[in-house]
Amino acid sequence: MRRVADQLGVRLSVGRTGQCWDNALAESFFAAIERELLSTISWPTRAAARTAIFDDRTRRESQRALMRMQ
Repeated sequence: MRRVADQLGVRLSVGRTGQCWDNALAESFFAAIERELLSTISWPTRAAARTAIFDDRTRRESQRALMRMQ
């Protein structure tokens, strides 16, 4: 696993075995993206999916910012 991660330029988690907290936020984030965007539409290209994810997250953050201001 370490060799493949190094080849891909990916940094592995530094948490100890059994530590679930280090990846919980990332796993939740990517599960939401998959559930709300990636599994609902067949994307023609990776770039189109990436743009849709960026647009969705930007829109959601703008909505949260507006709600905090109220």
